[in-house]
Amino acid sequence: MSLRSIDWPDSPIVHACTAQASWGQLLLLTEDGALHGLDLDSGRSRQLAKLELPEPTAPTPYWPHGFKVHCALSGDHAVIADDGGMFGVLVNLRTGEPAAQLFGGDYHPRTVPFSIAFTRHQGRDVLLHRTDWNRLDAMDCATGENLTERDGLEFGQPHYLDYFHGRLLPSPSQQWLLDDGWVWAPVGIPTVWSVPAWLDGNRWESEDGPTRRRIAQGEGWNQPCVWLDDARIAIWNVGNWDDDGFADCMYAPGVVIFDIHVPRPDEGHSGQVWPMPDLPRAQHLHCVNGRLMVVGEGQSWLWNVDTRKQLAHWPDFAPQGWHEQRQQLLEWSAQQIKVVDAKNAF
Repeated sequence: MSLRSIDWPDSPIVHACTAQASWGQLLLLTEDGALHGLDLDSGRSRQLAKLELPEPTAPTPYWPHGFKVHCALSGDHAVIADDGGMFGVLVNLRTGEPAAQLFGGDYHPRTVPFSIAFTRHQGRDVLLHRTDWNRLDAMDCATGENLTERDGLEFGQPHYLDYFHGRLLPSPSQQWLLDDGWVWAPVGIPTVWSVPAWLDGNRWESEDGPTRRRIAQGEGWNQPCVWLDDARIAIWNVGNWDDDGFADCMYAPGVVIFDIHVPRPDEGHSGQVWPMPDLPRAQHLHCVNGRLMVVGEGQSWLWNVDTRKQLAHWPDFAPQGWHEQRQQLLEWSAQQIKVVDAKNAF
């Protein structure tokens, strides 16, 4: 594995995300509220915006709250959101100015990440975001228009949804959206639906549309998860999906692979359980050229999905990000970025 490092001498890095923009390929959020675009080839950066940010929601033993940055692939727009909090801000990275304030609702926000995802729709950047605990909307980033304006969502009305929206993950083609949310017991229920069906037709698709499906239910949510392709999702923690109920198995190591097109049975789930008994708790999952990468604290493992054979173990590399377009794995800390070119490495 060929690894190179980029030192970061500025204010400490809080979070980062990938992009494919004229200013670079990694967007950094630093402690002073600045957003920096970093060119991964040259190591040069430029400040794109700087905002006055409030104190983020403090982490708990169960939830790693704090500010996260999300970027449109175009690099024109970004969101800084307070995971576990109520507020976020959409930033126009061309001007460096805030474009819209985001409010995710004040009903138990500390139980979930701030629901955020960018997608491209009809040639424009669209922000998918939570506007209440049980409501998502889609905003045209250039105009601020709500593309999913609708009613009938109040309690007792036709499209009321008793579901806490969580982390949002678009599929590789942007055709499907995974919502890692929960319902009262509490029970985690990962759910998917068609993005085109939602944005091009039925504005209630995210509530009760015909493409919306619950793929499983279990004890927890906000577990590491990743799309393996446009049909399959891997979710960490085989103990979460125990068919016998909610036994004390919250952190059983391994993944379950779900095919979103396979109907969920009346009891249990249709996922393929893949135990990994020798691994510690995962912090991230990545799909690296069709292979599954499991990232734990300070280390990572690479697996062949079809044969379930372990291909590699790196005891001192724990990437938080995978840059699909550049085929690069990225690990960042407060003052350094590590880059591994994976195109011909595995």
